[in-house]
Amino acid sequence: MGGSSFGLFSGIYYWFPKATGRMMSDLLGKIHFWGSFVAINFVFMPMFITGLAGVNRRLYDGGMQYAHAQDVMEWNAVMSYGAWALGFFQIFFIFNF
Repeated sequence: MGGSSFGLFSGIYYWFPKATGRMMSDLLGKIHFWGSFVAINFVFMPMFITGLAGVNRRLYDGGMQYAHAQDVMEWNAVMSYGAWALGFFQIFFIFNF
Protein backbone atom coordinates (compact mmCIF):
# COMPACT_ATOMS: atom_id res chain seq x y z
CA MET A 1 0.00 0.00 0.00
CA GLY A 2 2.77 2.44 0.89
CA GLY A 3 4.73 2.17 -2.33
CA SER A 4 1.62 2.32 -4.49
CA SER A 5 0.12 5.34 -2.77
CA PHE A 6 3.42 7.25 -2.69
CA GLY A 7 3.87 6.54 -6.40
CA LEU A 8 0.36 7.79 -7.12
CA PHE A 9 0.89 10.98 -5.10
CA SER A 10 4.26 11.65 -6.72
CA GLY A 11 2.69 11.31 -10.15
CA ILE A 12 -0.02 13.79 -9.22
CA TYR A 13 2.51 16.25 -7.79
CA TYR A 14 4.59 15.96 -10.97
CA TRP A 15 1.84 16.12 -13.60
CA PHE A 16 -0.60 18.55 -11.93
CA PRO A 17 1.38 21.71 -12.87
CA LYS A 18 1.90 20.44 -16.42
CA ALA A 19 -1.80 19.72 -16.87
CA THR A 20 -3.27 22.79 -15.16
CA GLY A 21 -0.52 25.42 -15.22
CA ARG A 22 -0.84 25.93 -11.46
CA MET A 23 1.87 24.94 -9.00
CA MET A 24 1.03 23.13 -5.80
CA SER A 25 2.33 24.48 -2.49
CA ASP A 26 5.77 23.13 -1.57
CA LEU A 27 5.12 23.50 2.16
CA LEU A 28 1.85 21.56 2.05
CA GLY A 29 3.49 18.93 -0.13
CA LYS A 30 6.32 18.44 2.35
CA ILE A 31 3.90 18.25 5.28
CA HIS A 32 1.84 15.70 3.35
CA PHE A 33 4.86 13.57 2.43
CA TRP A 34 6.64 13.51 5.78
CA GLY A 35 3.45 13.13 7.79
CA SER A 36 2.28 10.29 5.58
CA PHE A 37 5.72 8.68 5.64
CA VAL A 38 5.86 8.62 9.44
CA ALA A 39 2.21 7.57 9.80
CA ILE A 40 2.49 4.73 7.29
CA ASN A 41 5.42 3.35 9.26
CA PHE A 42 3.32 3.52 12.43
CA VAL A 43 0.65 1.50 10.65
CA PHE A 44 2.72 -1.21 9.01
CA MET A 45 5.76 -1.74 11.26
CA PRO A 46 3.58 -2.89 14.20
CA MET A 47 1.88 -5.30 11.78
CA PHE A 48 5.30 -6.70 11.00
CA ILE A 49 6.10 -7.05 14.72
CA THR A 50 2.83 -8.77 15.58
CA GLY A 51 3.15 -10.98 12.50
CA LEU A 52 6.52 -12.19 13.75
CA ALA A 53 4.76 -13.12 17.00
CA GLY A 54 2.32 -15.29 15.02
CA VAL A 55 -0.72 -13.00 15.05
CA ASN A 56 -2.86 -12.72 11.92
CA ARG A 57 -3.87 -9.30 10.60
CA ARG A 58 -7.59 -10.05 10.79
CA LEU A 59 -8.79 -10.87 14.29
CA TYR A 60 -12.39 -12.04 14.14
CA ASP A 61 -12.60 -12.56 17.92
CA GLY A 62 -10.59 -9.51 19.02
CA GLY A 63 -7.43 -11.53 19.62
CA MET A 64 -8.75 -13.92 22.26
CA GLN A 65 -7.20 -16.92 20.49
CA TYR A 66 -3.73 -15.36 20.72
CA ALA A 67 -3.06 -15.81 24.42
CA HIS A 68 0.57 -16.58 23.57
CA ALA A 69 1.02 -13.12 22.05
CA GLN A 70 -0.66 -10.84 24.59
CA ASP A 71 2.56 -8.89 25.02
CA VAL A 72 2.37 -7.66 21.41
CA MET A 73 -1.38 -7.05 21.23
CA GLU A 74 -0.99 -3.45 22.48
CA TRP A 75 0.51 -2.69 19.05
CA ASN A 76 -3.06 -2.75 17.69
CA ALA A 77 -3.68 0.62 19.34
CA VAL A 78 -0.49 2.01 17.77
CA MET A 79 -1.69 0.80 14.36
CA SER A 80 -5.05 2.49 14.89
CA TYR A 81 -3.49 5.81 15.85
CA GLY A 82 -1.16 5.55 12.86
CA ALA A 83 -4.11 4.94 10.53
CA TRP A 84 -5.94 7.97 11.89
CA ALA A 85 -2.80 10.08 11.47
CA LEU A 86 -2.39 8.80 7.90
CA GLY A 87 -5.94 9.86 7.15
CA PHE A 88 -5.33 13.24 8.77
CA PHE A 89 -2.29 13.98 6.62
CA GLN A 90 -4.31 13.35 3.46
CA ILE A 91 -6.21 16.53 4.29
CA PHE A 92 -3.07 18.49 3.39
CA PHE A 93 -3.05 16.85 -0.04
CA ILE A 94 -6.75 17.49 -0.62
CA PHE A 95 -6.36 21.13 0.37
CA ASN A 96 -3.28 21.47 -1.84
CA PHE A 97 -5.02 19.81 -4.78
